[in-house]
This record gives sequence, structure tokens and C-alpha cells, in this order.
Amino acid sequence: MQKTGGIILNVDDDTGDRVIISQTPETTLEILAEKQVSVTTIPVTQVISVELFDAEAPRSTYIFRSITGLRWHEIGEMPLLIHFEGVSLFQPEIKKGTNINKENTPEGRVPANMLAITNDSRKSAGLIGCRTTENTEFGPHIRTL
Repeated sequence: MQKTGGIILNVDDDTGDRVIISQTPETTLEILAEKQVSVTTIPVTQVISVELFDAEAPRSTYIFRSITGLRWHEIGEMPLLIHFEGVSLFQPEIKKGTNINKENTPEGRVPANMLAITNDSRKSAGLIGCRTTENTEFGPHIRTL
């Protein structure tokens, strides 16, 4: 479109393989009207694929899609709070009043690379965690900090 439609494309970084994570303006009609678009990118190595289990945890997956932007876009983002010993903790912005109830609480071993949202019964409600190894504890267990 840049060549045929006269649209100016402003890219924040064009080195290596990158993925667009946001654009301004957001809509095609606004881009056509302004005749330009600016895109923000990240290296493809920073992109992970996530499989969400809607049937097993419908409320949690809805919340996850909402806070990451996946409800509206094919790619989302979530701020990393801390990473240590195979545990990543994320602290996304969750709107006040969002009820995070227990859902699909695992028993026994939790497989590696499963995401977990801390529910409202915990002090750090709304944290999202992931362990890179299987574990018998549910989630990253904040007391290890």
C-alpha cells in the first residue's frame, strides 16, 4: 500500500525479524485519511504463542484476553514484573472491580509453561505467573520472592 496508495510507513526499528505490536493511527480509515502510519515493533524472539483453554477457565481466559489486548488484536502484550529461577511474574493492569475467582485449580503436578492468574483470595490478586518446569505447587507461589 505504501507504493500504490501513497501511504507513508514509519517503523520504529527495521533491523532483523520483527513483529508489529501496535500502530498509530489504529484504524485503516484513519491511516487512509492521514496517508501515514507509525508502527511499533519487537524482535520475533520476544513473541510467544499462548494457547488458552476457554472451556476449562472461561472467566480467566476472558480476563487474560482483555488485559493483554487479545480480545481485539492478534497480538497482545503484558508487562513483566520479575523473572527468577524459572518463574516469570507479570503484573498487567486489571481494572478495579474485576472479579478473579478460582477456576480450574489444578490438583497434583502442574505442567511446565502453564499460565496462572492469582485470584481475589490472594494478597497479590491479578498477578499472572508461569513456571518453566512442572511443579506440585499451583502457580509461581509469591512467597519464594
